[in-house]
Amino acid sequence: MSNEESLDKFLYATDNILSSKFILIDRNISILLHATVNCEMVYSLIANCMINFDFVEEWKNATQENILKFPDEVSKKIAFIFCMLNNIDDRKLDITKVLEHYFSYDADVVPYDLFCKKVIVDFRNSILGLLNIYIDGVNTNEVSELDKETPVEKEEETKNETKIQMDKMLALVYKLKDEVRKLKKIKKCSLSKTDVIAIISTLEFAIKSNDLEYFYALVLSIKVLTNYNKILKEIVLKIEEISNHLLKS
Repeated sequence: MSNEESLDKFLYATDNILSSKFILIDRNISILLHATVNCEMVYSLIANCMINFDFVEEWKNATQENILKFPDEVSKKIAFIFCMLNNIDDRKLDITKVLEHYFSYDADVVPYDLFCKKVIVDFRNSILGLLNIYIDGVNTNEVSELDKETPVEKEEETKNETKIQMDKMLALVYKLKDEVRKLKKIKKCSLSKTDVIAIISTLEFAIKSNDLEYFYALVLSIKVLTNYNKILKEIVLKIEEISNHLLKS
């Protein structure tokens, strides 16, 4: 199955939950999880998001109030929702009780609809956002009229914009490293594959450490070394675009 076909199945599974009735939620969550693990690009991204992620601790932090408070960091939110859906699928979490406790705060909106918006839609859009994928020409990170947030939420979103961009760049760095590992050697590159991976790993560390001052030099070095491989070049250009945006902001 191609990446495009497996991604289509993932998107279909999310849309299926959004358009279905609550009575089918258990089956539909199982279908979504199956489609997720069978889509290599999505599952690889989630696997990276899961590194050092502690769902038990995050669940405690998220459930201290009657509204489920998702992690602010996009990668953590993806890992949180993925673990949450798995726990529902494994019957460790009762979906009915989850809806009653954490999605019944708005009398004008059915709890299942809130669940779909806050869990399924956010899960899909966060993943596609980090993968830098568009649906029907629309950026999946844009907020629709129905999904507009309150002023407080908007303020929080503004504060987290840099972190979101960093998460996007980190996902691209993971993807770049994976692509380099697949190669026997890098075309017209003066360094060995191992050395290039080491430089990419340094950029990865700089992103995680929020060391913006090192971004430009590292990205430029990687760009020069990978310039003759089309796939690597495209990924590096996306990394460079985000890096330049962060350095200017």
